[in-house]
Amino acid sequence: IYTANNTIFSQTEIVNDLLQGIADKCKDEHVKTKIIQFYENVEEIESLLEKLRMSRIDGMIVLGTEMNVQNCRRLKQLKIPMVVLDSFFIGINCDSVLINNREGAYLATTYLISKYLQHPGHLRSSLRVNNFSERREGFRAAVTNNGLSINNCKTHLVSPTVEGTYHDLKDMLKDGEKPARAYFADNDLIAIGAIRAFQEAGYRIPQDIAIIGFDNTTVGTMTTPTLSTVSVNRNIMARQAVSSLLTIIKRPSPVSYKIAISTYLVIRDSA
Repeated sequence: IYTANNTIFSQTEIVNDLLQGIADKCKDEHVKTKIIQFYENVEEIESLLEKLRMSRIDGMIVLGTEMNVQNCRRLKQLKIPMVVLDSFFIGINCDSVLINNREGAYLATTYLISKYLQHPGHLRSSLRVNNFSERREGFRAAVTNNGLSINNCKTHLVSPTVEGTYHDLKDMLKDGEKPARAYFADNDLIAIGAIRAFQEAGYRIPQDIAIIGFDNTTVGTMTTPTLSTVSVNRNIMARQAVSSLLTIIKRPSPVSYKIAISTYLVIRDSA
């Protein structure tokens, strides 16, 4: 488990779902596993690389949501069969299993456009990771493919946490910014923080502002109103990562695969 700032992995539900899927598939295949969590600093990474060089592991799945391309390349240079889970890096010949982020953002944004017939807004994470970048691409593609101008869409950079988004939008509303009619949020935590900020400012959800998040976390079912979101089967993602790794170990190939697991909309009361 690669951790750079712990913002993403504070979402323990997502991490636990992925780890459980890996454990279940490994049990089915009679494969032993070991979990290592390390942080993005020079000392920890050097220590990890040395441990891996001395180990007798047959292969590794790297939960790389927060990982950067430089450290992915360093892990790849160990010559240990490797699959990156929940991220992808252009230019590195390494198998990856990830969410089809672009598709999910596209589905959510298209839904908002078709229902509210206005330019949608984007509650965009200020934290730069591949998943969020791909969701931005999906948002922009949906806007342009529906004949709208991206220049007329409101985009707000916010912290990817409930409290961070709440305070960012609270400050924005105090400054007199008028919100969009509907928003796609980069994750559920952003969406939940936005709902809180907008409601405190007197806006009704979804009568005045509609919101769709991403990740389909349990907390979204407990908000008022309940959160519409983009979902992906994390168990399938994790099991596919194990299958891909076992294939690489048994039949090494110079060709790598990027497997994107499809998404679907879960429409509840916020949109």
